[in-house]
Amino acid sequence: MQDVGGKMQSAGSEITQSFGMAFLAVGAGLGLTAKKAMDFESQMSSVKSVMSPDEVNEFGASLTDLAKKMGAETKFSSLEAAQGIEELIKAGVTVTDIINGGLDGALSLAVAGELELADAAEVASTALNAFKKDNLSVMQAADLLAGAANASATSVSEMKFGLSMVSAVASGVGLSFKDTTTALASFAQNGLTFSPVVRKLAA
Repeated sequence: MQDVGGKMQSAGSEITQSFGMAFLAVGAGLGLTAKKAMDFESQMSSVKSVMSPDEVNEFGASLTDLAKKMGAETKFSSLEAAQGIEELIKAGVTVTDIINGGLDGALSLAVAGELELADAAEVASTALNAFKKDNLSVMQAADLLAGAANASATSVSEMKFGLSMVSAVASGVGLSFKDTTTALASFAQNGLTFSPVVRKLAA
């Protein structure tokens, strides 16, 4: 009887321990979920801080929904999508443009160029700001960048670096964004670094 009692006590202890571990795992999961939710809300507050009060009232909920939608449908999290939205707004992309394809363009560029979403938003925004006369959308800029990189020996990341050096010069001498990305890709294909590229574009 004592042996049976000992076995039952041991089994009960194992069951209790198993339940305890399960509850701990559930608790940890809930804690992680709560932290992600808090991080997302904090990021959306940051997004709204770079918007006008009228924009927040009109588009705040839509941007929150958009970030969540991108988090559910793409490889990026809702937090990363919200960070991308903030970068686009800071760069001067209108909220309506972000909702109507701007964020999608940044997402596509990030995937094609293997970039962080915030970096993709930054490089696309650089294109829009430096080449305003081209009247490009984020999606169009993303397509041109990815296309030029894919057709050459360079990467979107390297194109990003090159554009940061040559955009002002290229735009100043009348080149379009398409011309500039094509030139960068051509120079890279021929093994030229971006320093001589700047001189060639300025010549």
